[in-house]
Amino acid sequence: MASPRVWDTNEQQELNLSIETITGIPQSLLIPIHANVTSMQFIEVVLHDEQMMNGYRAEIVVEWAGDHLLAIPVNWFEPFGSPDVPGTFTRLKLTCVNSGPLAVVLTVDSPVWTGCAPLIPVNEREQLLEVFTAPGFWEDSHWRASSGEGTFDKMWLFARLSTETGFGRQGAAAYTKQYDRDIEGYDALVVGLSTDELGAFSLSVEVDGVSRLAIDRKRGSGFEELRVPLDGKVLQSVTLELCADLPWQAGEQERKLISLIYWIMLESAGDHPAVANEVFGSADIPDPNDEVLAAAAHVDPDGLHEEALPVGFLFNRDGLLALRKRVLHEGTESGRLFSEIRAEAEANLSYRPEDYFGTYMPVDWARQGIERATSPNDDTHRLFSTLIYSAFAYAIEGDIRFGLAARRALLTVARMKHWAAGFVARYPAGLRGYRATFIESHTSQAVALCYDLIYPLLSPDERREVEDALYTKGMLWLDAFLRQNGEGYLLGSNQGTVYVNGLLYSAYAAARSHPDAAAVAQRWSSWLERMLAGYYHADGSTNEGMMYWEYTTHYAIESLLIISGQTGRPVSELIPPSMAQTMDYLSHLRSLAYATLRFIALGDCRNEDFNNLGAALLFFARYLGDSRALSIWNQHYAIDHPPGSPFFGVPIGTGQYTSGGLLTLLLLQDEGSEVRELPKHKLFAETERLFWRTGSKYGDKLFFFEGGPQSFEHTHYDKGHFVLEAFGESLVTDPGTIKYSRPFSTLLKATKFHNVITVNGKDQSYRDASEAVVIRALVEHMDYDFLHVDLTNSYQELAAYQRRIVFVRPDYWLVLDEVEAMEPGLEWNLHSKGVFSSLELAGDGHGLHYIAQAPLAGLRLAVVADESLTPVTASYIDEEIVLSHHLALQTSRSAKQLKLAAVLVPYAGEYANSGKDANAVNSEARRSGDDAVFTVSGSFGSDTITCSLGAEPIHGKLGEGSIKIERGNGTVISV
Repeated sequence: MASPRVWDTNEQQELNLSIETITGIPQSLLIPIHANVTSMQFIEVVLHDEQMMNGYRAEIVVEWAGDHLLAIPVNWFEPFGSPDVPGTFTRLKLTCVNSGPLAVVLTVDSPVWTGCAPLIPVNEREQLLEVFTAPGFWEDSHWRASSGEGTFDKMWLFARLSTETGFGRQGAAAYTKQYDRDIEGYDALVVGLSTDELGAFSLSVEVDGVSRLAIDRKRGSGFEELRVPLDGKVLQSVTLELCADLPWQAGEQERKLISLIYWIMLESAGDHPAVANEVFGSADIPDPNDEVLAAAAHVDPDGLHEEALPVGFLFNRDGLLALRKRVLHEGTESGRLFSEIRAEAEANLSYRPEDYFGTYMPVDWARQGIERATSPNDDTHRLFSTLIYSAFAYAIEGDIRFGLAARRALLTVARMKHWAAGFVARYPAGLRGYRATFIESHTSQAVALCYDLIYPLLSPDERREVEDALYTKGMLWLDAFLRQNGEGYLLGSNQGTVYVNGLLYSAYAAARSHPDAAAVAQRWSSWLERMLAGYYHADGSTNEGMMYWEYTTHYAIESLLIISGQTGRPVSELIPPSMAQTMDYLSHLRSLAYATLRFIALGDCRNEDFNNLGAALLFFARYLGDSRALSIWNQHYAIDHPPGSPFFGVPIGTGQYTSGGLLTLLLLQDEGSEVRELPKHKLFAETERLFWRTGSKYGDKLFFFEGGPQSFEHTHYDKGHFVLEAFGESLVTDPGTIKYSRPFSTLLKATKFHNVITVNGKDQSYRDASEAVVIRALVEHMDYDFLHVDLTNSYQELAAYQRRIVFVRPDYWLVLDEVEAMEPGLEWNLHSKGVFSSLELAGDGHGLHYIAQAPLAGLRLAVVADESLTPVTASYIDEEIVLSHHLALQTSRSAKQLKLAAVLVPYAGEYANSGKDANAVNSEARRSGDDAVFTVSGSFGSDTITCSLGAEPIHGKLGEGSIKIERGNGTVISV
């Protein structure tokens, strides 16, 4: 055995080692490594032949200090050249790549192969048996189907066990993995998972040759930890099973059931560790000594301590004085907002942050299962609130009570071991899976702001303690994640601004005792400007939906304010031109189906109230003079914000938007703005998203079309899909998404949940994602709008898909779809917030009449096709909220072609039949030779629509001029 090698990475870029081959199939490569510092240095590990032509490579990161047994799963390595199996290589090269601010000295012992994947130690009582939170940590081929029918596959952040119910299906699936692992010294197995509420989860273990059903049909209830007592010597296998909670019966809709599995852990004998959850609590943090308190009491004539605001993140001393003057002026909006902030600080006086001291931040990261199920996170949003709002109230008023409350929170957080949400975000150490540093960023933001605002109340040692914590627990982790992904997906993701925001806060504060941190801040400041210029397209549109626009923009504006404050560059000069245009996109994306501020659901977004836009709106109003932003602010934000409201941070997803109330106060302008009407037609050329509207107010009609390329970043398989709102309802809707921890969310990306054609329920497969939608014609007229798009590139299963849409202003829409498929099984999908009910069905099945009735309005739908259609309806509900009602029109089993014309007529109120209501509409449909003929009548008169459904093959320009609309007022539309 060779002696350990000392490797100073500051002096030597590479280290070459030898390794012995292994008999049998290797599972992991073990490398004992001692690191003198947690450097976050990335190192490439290469198994190679003598010529370096063939082998395997993997990347690790030195995220530990002291001794560590690095275990690299065979699955983690990527092959290059034409290599043999990994265990046959005898040469190993370690190379420093992508360096961070710190150099590291490593002592590397002899690497060895192991035929058994080692347990991953989490703490003194728990060790991970399986980690499913990144694809490279596990191999799905090791799990075999043992009963039923379903899948067990790799997904983002979890393994997905799924099965389907329905006629002829078993509605159950079980998968087994063989372990043959010694479990003496362990007394339980713990599984972290989230199961569909309509499903039931079971778990069996085989110990010492005896199989036992340990969990029997536990009904799904969101993320949870299930504990299975163990007694024996050898754990031979684990079987995971999912089935329907109740047997499927004829007439019920078919459905897919899912259980998301995050990890499996062994628990050592002794106390049940999940009860403590590594939140230990601590004694009360004492007040500062008399010397610190006396020094803090010395203020200048303006009432400021000479050492106040040593960094000055969002405002300097002059800015603070101006704020004081503004917020203490009675009868102003600024005064009202500060009174609410002060009430929040008063409420925080009863909060005891020491109760939450422990190994990790006891927060909830959007319920994604990264944190422990027992984490005491119900009240920890007050921890962030105390850091920011109690500290700010102290800075404004000098009330020592607020300052001391903030100080206790600050020192509690600074002394926590990790600024992450839970153990999975730190293990296995050295292998970078999805370690998204959300909590590190949010914590750095709150800690640094608090440090700046209460600086006089900290002793010199405490100041250094906080600066060190920001450096080691915030900046280094954020810098590592940005280095790993900064030239990848972060350039187009909301996450880029979130992480840079936390990094700027931590780096600028840490730079007071760690000079190298200033260069890190500069590097990512420059990167942010480049990232923002690309995230917002030239016309202001973005690839991601509104929920992510809000998240991105909030942290973008805060980061720009920090950069301006630290560099002296005017804020207006930092705003990229594309970002300056984005308020136009925001204005158009507003939903008109809700009286409150909501937006059309795009991709991973949903129809929900938006409570955290205030700061972003005021930023655009203040620095760009954008009256549209101020108009939205005036309409939606003059509301009360009691203590604990989302104005002071989101309770679920603790740490998000905690600075929202403070930024709102800083950016507030005490002036109004007139509501501006939007244009009736708008195409955002960069994303090819199209809006047609009759007005800009709640209840007006709005049509949205999803065009452009497919970006795959928080997007759905929905190209060519459309949304229609009228009379205060979403009559053709997008179900949106739900919380990521809920298994059904993984299905809502699917094409069948959008208003386009599917083939046997398959998702769009993108022959050419860069031209997923090609606009062939766009005509925008005073009397009508016409769109012709080619969606063929969105489907590998289709030879052609032409979609034509006509908006007969201001009354109704016509959709003409022409499709030719490679295989039978075509389905035409339509979703609505209204409940579908059939009015009549033509005898040959080629014509269908439906009403989709919502509380305030409805949609009359008339369809004629060249194929017989079978309607199937379903409803999708989550947490008692209707996501959508679904109508699928299915062709016969043999049909590979479909030409379908549909007229969609919205109406206000409850009735659709003439004579019952002044808003009533009527529609009739029939097949006349090769034509579909519709008659549509209402308060606008009676119109006749003729669409050609000719027998010609569907290619190129077929159908041009095949739509004729004769309006009752004498207008003729021909396209």
